[in-house]
Amino acid sequence: MAESASIGLEPRQLAWQVLQAVAAGAYADVALERALQRSPLEGADRALATELAYGAIRQRRLLDAWLDALGRVPAERQPPRLRWLLHLGLYQLLFSQRVPASAAVSTTVELAKRAGLGRLAPVANGLLRQAQRRREGLAASAGS
Repeated sequence: MAESASIGLEPRQLAWQVLQAVAAGAYADVALERALQRSPLEGADRALATELAYGAIRQRRLLDAWLDALGRVPAERQPPRLRWLLHLGLYQLLFSQRVPASAAVSTTVELAKRAGLGRLAPVANGLLRQAQRRREGLAASAGS
């Protein structure tokens, strides 16, 4: 694996773990603190993990609405690990000013592959690219 493919995965991996813990009933602040204590992340990576976890949790209804609009399978029926991973990718695309769209898509797909969701990686890629196109189309129509 190329080294560049692993850049930025750790904060996203941590945020995804937090999302899964919250989905299983944990409190967001407790889940995040626990994950950060076990992690070597520092500085900007810790801040990114925190932003992504809390942001995706805050926006989960809107992110589910995007999944419902973009996908063939409603968000409620998505495999839970994929659903939370897609929330992470969509949050980066829709709300994060710090993350380039290409990084949001590529890191989400890479996490899917590394987490044993490789057969669903093309689904993640397609959904996120479609979201990116729609968002750019909305921005273009708002600007005209």
